[in-house]
Amino acid sequence: MEAIIRSIVADPSVIYTKGVKSLERIREMHDPDIYAQKLRKIYQKALTD
Repeated sequence: MEAIIRSIVADPSVIYTKGVKSLERIREMHDPDIYAQKLRKIYQKALTD
């Protein structure tokens, strides 16, 4: 944790980069459409095996 805080203090642009990456991850991991697609693939695979 200390290392992260030091890196932010040393280079505040790190906050922006981390924020952008966090938003991308939230969209990928929690987007209802993407989640539904992943579930469909799981069920289709289970039904064809």
